[in-house]
Amino acid sequence: MTTQQLVHPSPQQLRAFLDGRLAPREMAELESHVAACDSCCRQLEQVPDDTLVQLARAAATAGFRAADSTLPSAALPPGIPAELENHPRYRVLGLIGFGGMGAVYKAEHRLMERLVALKVISPALLDNAAAIDRFRREFRAAARLSHPNVVTAFDADQAGNLHFLVMEFVEGLSLDRLVTQTGPLSVTQACHFVRQAAIGLQHVHEQGMVHRDIKPQNLMVMRKGQVKILDCGLARIVTAVAAEPRGAGGSGGPEATTAGMILGTPDYIAPEQVSDPRAADIRADIYSLGCTLYYLLAGRPPFPQGSITDKLAAHAAATPPPLAQFRKDVPDGLSRVLNRMLAKDPAARYAAPGDLARDLAPFAGERPAETAQPATSGEPPPPPLPPAAPTQAAHDAPTVNPLGSFSLTARLPASKRGPGGGVRFSPQAIALATLAVGVALALIILAFPLADWLFQPAMQPLPRKALVVLPPDGLWLPDFNKVKYALEQKGIQVVSASTSKEPVELFQFQPTKYQPPQPIADVVLDDNVRAQDYGAIVFTGYTIDPYLPHASHGNEVRRLLDEAKQSGRLLTAVCRGQMVLLLHGELRGKRVAHSNYAANQYLQNGAIDCPTPLERAGQCITAATDGDAFALADAIDQAFRAAPSRD
Repeated sequence: MTTQQLVHPSPQQLRAFLDGRLAPREMAELESHVAACDSCCRQLEQVPDDTLVQLARAAATAGFRAADSTLPSAALPPGIPAELENHPRYRVLGLIGFGGMGAVYKAEHRLMERLVALKVISPALLDNAAAIDRFRREFRAAARLSHPNVVTAFDADQAGNLHFLVMEFVEGLSLDRLVTQTGPLSVTQACHFVRQAAIGLQHVHEQGMVHRDIKPQNLMVMRKGQVKILDCGLARIVTAVAAEPRGAGGSGGPEATTAGMILGTPDYIAPEQVSDPRAADIRADIYSLGCTLYYLLAGRPPFPQGSITDKLAAHAAATPPPLAQFRKDVPDGLSRVLNRMLAKDPAARYAAPGDLARDLAPFAGERPAETAQPATSGEPPPPPLPPAAPTQAAHDAPTVNPLGSFSLTARLPASKRGPGGGVRFSPQAIALATLAVGVALALIILAFPLADWLFQPAMQPLPRKALVVLPPDGLWLPDFNKVKYALEQKGIQVVSASTSKEPVELFQFQPTKYQPPQPIADVVLDDNVRAQDYGAIVFTGYTIDPYLPHASHGNEVRRLLDEAKQSGRLLTAVCRGQMVLLLHGELRGKRVAHSNYAANQYLQNGAIDCPTPLERAGQCITAATDGDAFALADAIDQAFRAAPSRD
């Protein structure tokens, strides 16, 4: 069929197509038509934009782009707005990110010295009094949220013509960036994070609210593994503001929504949010959370290919590929939970996030009874202590005789019993007993070397701190990022050190792919850095040549290794970092995790190459690749918890 034979859509249909107000099938058909029809393309170019709707849709579907994104610098907002530069309560420190809804700035409360995030709403969204009033009303609803797994809204304020929200500043890593850096998460870790989000959403649900834009970008993991839900209420605010007619009057109820307004992100949006956004309830958030869990486990959303229209249509009708295509360790029970979260019909999903949290608990390493409690750490909470036994007064306590019916004191005459009814010993008996104990102790002391037993200082538990030694240049970034994150998940403090005072050049995923140098080391590796201040020393790669014997910084590393051995600290290494320990002789005669970089050196230097991802030999722990970072962190954590050995 030629273009001339086609029935062209009306201007109203083109307008609806631009606004996303058509059903998925109609959107797909019209998109195919427009792609082949020059006439309709020209008509689309002439359709005037509705800036209010376009801004709101851009904010809802794209979210806030990070300020360090790959967009050209001209697209970034020009510095700090003049209205905020001298704000009486907040000192603006810099830009965090921006998007169609506005910009986000890091700031400090001048009086309380508390870090906050200022979310400045685009003036185009608040261009009349009714819209401003609705913005404030919706914010008051969002400000009711108070939960450890939900970012707190502190205030809504105005500076000149700018309206902004004052939110809790969360320092951490969003789940999308975590997966980008480390790859798909373990089943336990993914379920632990999603369970925390479900617990936070249960609080949102109990306050009568719906998030409407749950996605990995809006779930932030803090250093100790606590998950925070970002932007609660912001999608609702955009909905309400976008529903306000342009002009001074404005009408419509607080739940009014512009027809066809799509709120959500295409990769994670629930089907009902596309077909009828006003009818979406908390079960739409559960669907989006299911897409997020799928992403954490598979490393990709359920429907990653195609245009926005293709993705919306897939959410409405298609079934995502089973997780078994990507990994083999997902339990069948978890697959059933995920399938229920991703049900097309909201009635087939979980009715409330708390029910979901209960079913996720076993896969997150926690008990179902704990789902009502907020999760605030990277590890499951300890089991509750058993109830204390009821106490009795001493004179009411029954006599417990471990020897059964035999009782020495019962057979003694009263003159031989002590004041409490026990045996009365004479001074001569006490002296003989003391002499016998002294002789026994003397024999024990003679049986062991005095230096190793009597005069050796008491061994203390290893400090829960790890010193990660970075190359002075050419750092393999996945090694460092994964090890650092895995250790911090165990509650271990991480300090990075390098002999270079300059920013480190980074390798990302390929040795030929570079990132700009960054000042990534916390301290300079010199005489002020003492091994005994840390429980473990961790060597990473890539360019470790300066740390080898007789190299430029070999003496500094040799000193650190000697101090670590003398103080009983752990010596650990990942991937090519093994070469540092290997060539300094620390792995001689020991089993070592196989690494392609070091395999040729094992036999030459007396180490035992083992086809395993992790090996511990005495105080040395080696991991084969950056993918074994969590296993390495587990081994270090277990060593910290155990009594130190005396090799």
